[in-house]
Amino acid sequence: MTLDDLIYQPGLMAGQRILVSGGGTGLGRVMAEALLILGAELYICGRRGPVLEATANELMAAHGGRVVPLVCDIRDEAAIAAMVQQIWDDGGALTGLLNNAAGNFVSRTEDLSPRAFDAIASIVFRGSFVLTLECGKRWLAAGQKASVLSILTTWVWNGSPYTVPSAMSKNVLTISHGSRSGLFGMGCKARCAVDSPAIDKCRNTADRPKRPLPEGLERNRAIGRPSCLHGHEPMRRIRATHSSRLRSNAAHARSSTRSQVCMP
Repeated sequence: MTLDDLIYQPGLMAGQRILVSGGGTGLGRVMAEALLILGAELYICGRRGPVLEATANELMAAHGGRVVPLVCDIRDEAAIAAMVQQIWDDGGALTGLLNNAAGNFVSRTEDLSPRAFDAIASIVFRGSFVLTLECGKRWLAAGQKASVLSILTTWVWNGSPYTVPSAMSKNVLTISHGSRSGLFGMGCKARCAVDSPAIDKCRNTADRPKRPLPEGLERNRAIGRPSCLHGHEPMRRIRATHSSRLRSNAAHARSSTRSQVCMP
């Protein structure tokens, strides 16, 4: 990946300290690489130390900067607390957290055991919660602003067969990020991004097809609105459909109320 593969201005993330969970492989690695190219100081965590070390070394060799690998199983709250404290002691508070770590397997729902469900939910839901909580308590105590981004997938809106533990866990993340909390009162921003399983094969930038940017949009410049991004048409359609349903429901509610008022 190079700066030309991105549409953001150079140095956009300079001065930012960001933790990417599951940052050693897959989507986490690609996002970590993009953040590094844009100037962020990175921490990547996961369960496999050698994989994290290799990723950190490769990214720094390619782009410079600083990438710190940290071994942590986010199913273990004590390990999370120790890791977060190590980060704060290493150079100060994080300015961003990217909840990317996940697990999944394919199974019919009726074949799932409680332990099988817990194996996924303890990473996707509970692990992301505990990691956000450990960072959030420190941000609140210091009165510091920060950003939290959690990676979801398209089945949070309509479910998905054979992946019920993951779908339920990621759907709860959607709800929790939309709720009010002390973090938001302190200026912390929580967002969710969607990762479609259909794009897994394109995560390697060498295999990703090069698409032209829309007219009027230059590479490497600041983006003001997410709708400016190339390839976000499906998300705009989702928002439009959701808004249309809300308006329809509101109109139905008003109609029902008028009917009740007019009844003799």
